Amino acid sequence: MAKNDDFSTIYSPAKVDEILNKNPKPYYHKTAFRLIKHSHQKQITDADFYPSIMEYTGSGEMPSYEVQNRKTNLGLFGVSCFDTKEHLNSYLESVTSLREQFETENWFIVKGFVNRHLGFADQILQSGPKIGHFNYFLFDPINKNPKDDFNDVELQNDD
Repeated sequence: MAKNDDFSTIYSPAKVDEILNKNPKPYYHKTAFRLIKHSHQKQITDADFYPSIMEYTGSGEMPSYEVQNRKTNLGLFGVSCFDTKEHLNSYLESVTSLREQFETENWFIVKGFVNRHLGFADQILQSGPKIGHFNYFLFDPINKNPKDDFNDVELQNDD
């Protein structure tokens, strides 16, 4: 069971409490697919597995506690993943802007798993446009990044 002390101090203690309270049962999915938003010719880095809130800042840094505490979507504090390549592809097909960038900028998909030593996940969405989606909540995205757990590259034309 995850505890507050497992999380890095870059996270707001209030948000850690919310994440843990909303996820009393942690999940450790054996398969996770992640969209990498750059060409497969560019090397995968830790930044490709930062929580959404760090990804959106553009600086690769966690916002201040004050900014974090204003966020109501706890999914921002997780790394967006899908349970199957098919579910991720279905989501890509439903979001035109993502699909176009995926195709024109040679984005790609990596396959890995949720590592209990690095964090935990929430439950997989069972319905809706993001069916198969889950959030991977990392304890420390800077010093304990899951990049090395995602090493099977699946290019857009691989089926």
